[in-house]
Amino acid sequence: MPLMLRAPTLCLLAALLAGCASASASGRVTSAVDEAPAALQPGAEPLSFFLGDWDVEVFDAGGRRTHRARTRARAILDGHGLADDWRALDETGRVIFRGTSLRCFVPATGRWTIHWVMADAPGYTYLEADWVDGEFLAEGHGFDGSGEFLERLRYSHITGTEYELVIERSYDGGQSYRLFSRLLGHKRA
Repeated sequence: MPLMLRAPTLCLLAALLAGCASASASGRVTSAVDEAPAALQPGAEPLSFFLGDWDVEVFDAGGRRTHRARTRARAILDGHGLADDWRALDETGRVIFRGTSLRCFVPATGRWTIHWVMADAPGYTYLEADWVDGEFLAEGHGFDGSGEFLERLRYSHITGTEYELVIERSYDGGQSYRLFSRLLGHKRA
């Protein structure tokens, strides 16, 4: 993927994260510093399970727990999306990795877009997602320290307090996919 396709995505994320203003349904201009909506708008509400604070266990392709993480998801963009901040932790609780996701529901398509960026490493991921038979499925592309990749992920076993996320990547243009990581989320009380 040419660099020119990466820059617009990163600029969009930077603008959203910097708190750019947006107009609410009433026409009133709000910003990221205003109180976030407590719920998601119609069409976006299937991801409501993800709102709140989570403890996450992260496993590698061999099934070994590599680390744990904490994430906090909140409604953004007048309830049309979610932002979650990711903090990977070592065994002492020290932050070893940071990232954030923006998940935005696009009513015109009935689909989600997901943008992931990291603070501690170069790279990003862009995905498009749908709900299929009670699972949240996404496919897209990105790049990291290992190069450009295609990615697909699946949120499953979703309850009000738990979920499983399986991430697969292909670094060969989609000829083969391998398990990148498996995550188990547990909502904090």
